[in-house]
Amino acid sequence: MTKTLTILATAGLLLGGCYFDFDGHGSWSEEPAPYGGSSAGYGTPLTIEGADLRGSMGTVDSTGGGVWLQEGYFDGYMSQIEVQSQGSGWAMMGMVTVEGDVANMEPGTVVTSSPDYYASGQHVDVLGCSGPSQGEWYFDRPADEVTIAVGEGSTPDSRRCDVTATFAADGTTPAQVAVVSFEIARR
Repeated sequence: MTKTLTILATAGLLLGGCYFDFDGHGSWSEEPAPYGGSSAGYGTPLTIEGADLRGSMGTVDSTGGGVWLQEGYFDGYMSQIEVQSQGSGWAMMGMVTVEGDVANMEPGTVVTSSPDYYASGQHVDVLGCSGPSQGEWYFDRPADEVTIAVGEGSTPDSRRCDVTATFAADGTTPAQVAVVSFEIARR
């Protein structure tokens, strides 16, 4: 049951992109999803603090920007954390999905997932998006390899997570790496 739900959720991320207009035609929306909320998911809110998103996605290199959105949810099967940053003339989003409750993973845990879902064991993935502004995503694709490393947080009741997402060369962009980091309160 858990594997089936994880596969369905992952398929939704891969097929849905950063935003998808379900107007009956299956076309990409010209406008971003309305904000005020997150596209990170639904369920029990997770306490995310001290997030950072750095690296390269598409034509964007995230130097000199700041995080303006950091939030996450646990739906009973998967944790989903969304981090968005922006700078002058660019924006990036990293949406991290982890099978299980990332808030209760033990320090020292390292999980790596590859495109071969079944060979990966516990699954973690990242949907990366970038463009000239929030919601105007020219780069919008899942990472080809993802590693999450869990460490001690700044308090005994928190964990520090560093998620490294590698995007393979695709003919228009070279191989790139982005890192989503955040501190999460234990539940």
